[in-house]
Amino acid sequence: MKLFRILLLSLLAFSSHIYAADVKDRDASRADVHNDGGANVNDVATDTPKHQKPEPARNSGIQQCKGEFALCASSTCKPTGRMIKVNIADGKSTKEYPEVICKCPIITAEIANANGADLSGIAGVNQGNMKGSCAVPSPDKIWSLFAPLTNYPQESATPPFVKGDSQNTFKQAVCSSGVGSNCWSFLCTRDKALTNGTRTATCACPAGENPFGAPTQNSQFLIGAGSQYTAAQGGQQAACSQYPVSVPNIADYK
Repeated sequence: MKLFRILLLSLLAFSSHIYAADVKDRDASRADVHNDGGANVNDVATDTPKHQKPEPARNSGIQQCKGEFALCASSTCKPTGRMIKVNIADGKSTKEYPEVICKCPIITAEIANANGADLSGIAGVNQGNMKGSCAVPSPDKIWSLFAPLTNYPQESATPPFVKGDSQNTFKQAVCSSGVGSNCWSFLCTRDKALTNGTRTATCACPAGENPFGAPTQNSQFLIGAGSQYTAAQGGQQAACSQYPVSVPNIADYK
C-alpha cells in the first residue's frame, strides 16, 4: 500500500525531498487526483492487526487546505480524562477515544517561506473532527494539519517554541512503549498569548487512534516529539511516555 505509506511518512514530517521522491514513486492506480484545489485520495488504508494487509478507507477527503494551520508533529500531549469523538473512515460515523490536549506551533507565511514551501497543509476533511471542508467554525479556531517541514518552532526546544534554526530541526524516533496521539485534522484554539515569541494553538486530540479513525495495533510508533531534549532530559525517548503525536510503525504497511 504505497500511497498509505507515503501519507504516514509525510505525517511524521519527513523532509520535502523525501516526501517528493516517495510521491513520484507511488502507484498511480492507487489514487484519484483532481485539480480542484486538492488531491482527493479514495484508496487509503486503515490500521489493522499485524501481519494483515490493511483494507482501504474510501472517500477519506485528503486535500490541501490553504492558509495558516497548526503543526503538531513534534508535540507531546496531556490526558484530560474526557473522551473525544473521531470520524471513522469516510466521516459517516464516529468513535470515541480518550482525549489529550497538545500545544502546537502555528505555521505562518514566515515559517513556510523559510522552508521553501507554500502556506498550506495536508488535510483529511472527512477525518479527525473536520466537517468535509477546510472552513473553520470561528476566527479563533484553526485546524491541525500537516506539511513536510523540517524547521519550525518545537515544544522540546529550550525554552519551548523558541525561534532559532538550531532548535527547530525535526528529528524522528521510534517508541516501543507508551501511547501515541493523533492530531491530524483536528480542531484547535488559537492561543491568545505568544509562547516565547511564537504563535501557538491548543489542540484536543485522541490517544491510541491512527490517522483514519481505527485503534492503533502496533507495539511501536514513530514520533517527532522530543527532538530537542538533551541527554540530561532523557533524550528523545523521554517523549514516548508523554502521549506524543505519532503515527503507527509503517512496517505493517509495506
